[in-house]
Amino acid sequence: MGGPSHQEMLVQKDSMFFKLYGNKLITEPKSELRQTTITPSNSVKILGCIFDKQMKMTEQVTLVCKSVNYHSGNVSRIRKYIDKDTGNTIVRSLIIPRLDYCNSLYHGITRKNMDRLQQLQNKAARIIYRKPTYTHTTPLIRELHWLTIRNRVQFKLLTLAHECLNNQTPEYISNLLSLQQAAYNTHASHGITLNVPRTNRLIGDQAFSSGITMLWNKLPVAVSQCPSLSTFKRTLKTHLF
Repeated sequence: MGGPSHQEMLVQKDSMFFKLYGNKLITEPKSELRQTTITPSNSVKILGCIFDKQMKMTEQVTLVCKSVNYHSGNVSRIRKYIDKDTGNTIVRSLIIPRLDYCNSLYHGITRKNMDRLQQLQNKAARIIYRKPTYTHTTPLIRELHWLTIRNRVQFKLLTLAHECLNNQTPEYISNLLSLQQAAYNTHASHGITLNVPRTNRLIGDQAFSSGITMLWNKLPVAVSQCPSLSTFKRTLKTHLF
């Protein structure tokens, strides 16, 4: 088995997980434990999310699509019997949370997978307004004051960054971010700029410390300098909307 910079093994009773790190993807790592050859699976499910070995999140997106389509179908069947506000409440309760759950993991996924998730949100908007399948949904989503899926992902990451910078997260999270020295700060005259870690662009840009840093450094100072979390969220949503 390789050094801790490349592999970390955690054994709990009859379960075993391999966590692979490094600048290169290891396609077929094998290890031996008590004369037994162990070959990692192509994906693993943790806390309801499926992680594949290349972090493309395709299997996770497929899982979300199945779940959301199931509930969307149920809501569609009763939509004509309820008013718009009730339909909106049901959609926000059954569908939107499934799109938002752990959505920070979707940063950096392929455009195809992001579009699949966006189609689910578009479908939810049509259900609320009882519109045909091919209705253009951008006006509907704006009327509902929803952020698009991509912007919802950014909203989640940037909110977490604000909490990190204001000591509202555990140290093991806040320590992943580091402030850029004032002499090299180019964000703005009084803005907070974070150091962007060097990564392997194949999967590194999806990492929390990399993705969240690049998003934060692009924020206008008027947004990043909001003192309270509630003000930051309100200003950020306006900026992304």
